[in-house]
Amino acid sequence: MGKPKHSKPSKISSGQTAKIHIAQEARRQAKFAARREAGKIYKYEPITEKKYSKKWWNETRKRQAKNASSRTDYARWTGFFAAQDYRLRKEVEEKQKDKKNKK
Repeated sequence: MGKPKHSKPSKISSGQTAKIHIAQEARRQAKFAARREAGKIYKYEPITEKKYSKKWWNETRKRQAKNASSRTDYARWTGFFAAQDYRLRKEVEEKQKDKKNKK
């Protein structure tokens, strides 16, 4: 398949890279610990209404609306076609490589 465009030789040794990732993870954990202490943790709250009642359906719809994607139709189609172009381009490249290998 070939290397991605962004894969340049790293100027940092793998040991230094590991140290950087460990430091990033430590900062991330500290941030979450601070949020926990401040009482800003996520906690799932089940719907207290009777199941399938009108209020239950309203609450369910409200929660679903929060999780809905905000992408426009144009953005969805653009992403879809970009993925198809990528897949097609890879297939064409593989066919060309197969032709070269057969010669």
